[in-house]
Amino acid sequence: MKEIYLVGMQSFYISEAIDICELSGYKKIILLDNLNNFPKHKIFGYDVIKLKDFAYTPKTIDYVCPIRTPFYRKSIINGLPENKFRPVSLIHPSAVIARSCEISGKGVIIGANAVIGAQSKIGNFTLINRGALIGHDVTVSDFATIESGAILAGQTVIGSGSYIAMGAKILPKINIGQDSIAAAGAVVRENVSDNTMVAGVPAVVKKKYTEGYRGTG
Repeated sequence: MKEIYLVGMQSFYISEAIDICELSGYKKIILLDNLNNFPKHKIFGYDVIKLKDFAYTPKTIDYVCPIRTPFYRKSIINGLPENKFRPVSLIHPSAVIARSCEISGKGVIIGANAVIGAQSKIGNFTLINRGALIGHDVTVSDFATIESGAILAGQTVIGSGSYIAMGAKILPKINIGQDSIAAAGAVVRENVSDNTMVAGVPAVVKKKYTEGYRGTG
């Protein structure tokens, strides 16, 4: 039986992740509570298991982490024992992906109606939410999050752990540094340094020396 574990019960994205799993043919979906404090035993009919109770199983499992916040997603993934947890990628069947696009097989989640153009590269443990539009020759680096309705124009580069919020627009050939944030609705016309938050139309620097987006999951 094809099975998968979703690690991170505190995610608001859990229902979307379950939907993608179901549409991807997983017959057994198990929800793993990494904080060991989730009050329910089932969500949408699927079992919730605490990580502490899972620790002694001898098998290796396939999993994804549907936490939208890059910082927390990375923390959870880096805390899992590699010999027991094998990351896989999930792609909603309605996503439109160019044949020449390179998508990592390690922990990527791509939501409904996302579009990814030719020669783009999607790194490990990235999350691309529903309706995101990613142009040609774009690089989305490890652990980045691209939220619903965001637009990344051609030849843009999104640094590791960065967060592109809902409806943000990144103009062509723009580089977004590591652990940086483009706020909701921002129109980014200039390169953004590491650990920087930009917002507005056009986007301007609002905060430097950030440690990445720390919002809700």
